[in-house]
Amino acid sequence: MAVTFPIATNLDYALEPTVTPAPPTGPLTTLGPIFLSDGQPWRYKGVSAFSLCHRFRNGESIDGFLSDYAGFNVLRVWDYTNADDGWGDDAWESCPPEVWADFIAYVNGRGFYVEVTLLTDDDPARIAPARTLLNALAQTGGAIVVEIGNEPLTHKQIDVAALQSDAAQSGLRYSSGVY
Repeated sequence: MAVTFPIATNLDYALEPTVTPAPPTGPLTTLGPIFLSDGQPWRYKGVSAFSLCHRFRNGESIDGFLSDYAGFNVLRVWDYTNADDGWGDDAWESCPPEVWADFIAYVNGRGFYVEVTLLTDDDPARIAPARTLLNALAQTGGAIVVEIGNEPLTHKQIDVAALQSDAAQSGLRYSSGVY
């Protein structure tokens, strides 16, 4: 049902209700610079949802967030944040792979792909757990895109090369994070 608002120039504008996209059915493919989903052109409409898996792990309902962003099709979610990088008491630690699998299944079922950012700081101790998570994500069969590092060269030096071959071998669509 459209809602119209008359304006002084006697033109009407109609606001159409937002349609939640159909749930993803599998990994994205590419045709040159074009993303494809089930062989059809697909547009990335993402929203930053950095702590959403963490909130899911803690038993918080995320349905309100998902409803607020109906019409978007990608949730950009971070594995962890570091208190020393400005997150302070709002920082969170990595979720176990089984939580990620449950989270991905949950949000995929509601029409969202998940872009998982593996590294948010340049602590080399984070590389091995990121590799473990990447391997687990590849086993989920979910609709996932991976970003190795968040802004790896902006005020930090995230070693995205350390995970590049793992990302390539995972079979998942990925970005290094270097734009």
